[in-house]
Parts: sequence; C-alpha cells; structure tokens
Amino acid sequence: MPIRVADPMTVPETYRPLLGIWSDAAWTPQLCAALIVETVAADGTATITYAFGPIGSGNRTPGGVLHGTGIVRDGELRFQNNDGSQYAFKPFYADLAGRLTTPQGQSFDAVFKKTY
Repeated sequence: MPIRVADPMTVPETYRPLLGIWSDAAWTPQLCAALIVETVAADGTATITYAFGPIGSGNRTPGGVLHGTGIVRDGELRFQNNDGSQYAFKPFYADLAGRLTTPQGQSFDAVFKKTY
C-alpha cells in the first residue's frame, strides 16, 4: 500500500503540525513505533498508518501495521488499535508527543521525531 503525505496547503492550517512521517520512538525498551499522518480533513478526520514492532533481533514481541483513521479534537490526534489500545498525539515543539494506553490501563509516553 503506497503512502502519500498530503501537500500541507491542502490541509487546514490548524492541522498542519500533525501532518507527516514520525518515527524514532519507543514506548518501552522492547517496543518501537512510527506514525504517518497522511492527511487531515476539515472535520478533523485523519488518515493514518501506524507501525510498531520489537526493538532488537532477539526480541519476540509481535509487530504490526494499522491503516485507518483517527480524529483530531482539541489539538490532539486520537485513534484506537484493534486490540483496544488507545493512542493520542499532539505537537511538541518540532516533534509529536505520544501516549499509548493499553486495554489493561497501562500508560506509556514517547516522543516521535519528524522524518518527513
């Protein structure tokens, strides 16, 4: 599935800081992640691709990719994975600050660096 990030001029100005490819993040010492915000519509609906996986070759933590939609409310992009994990991202200087909340109520924070 090809990934295309929208031209920022086609996205409402308030949502432009969320647009792009974000990576180099780790929720835990075993789990890394990346986020692509392809576009955000005027109503705040975002098209996203979220990828996660193990850190290191000996790690048996499963990885995966989620192609879906999120919603931007109060400056924060939110979406949920099929296992019930909830994600929230907001601009943090030139980066995105992310929060993962598991179905068991555990919470993890990570900073995602803008790659593109």
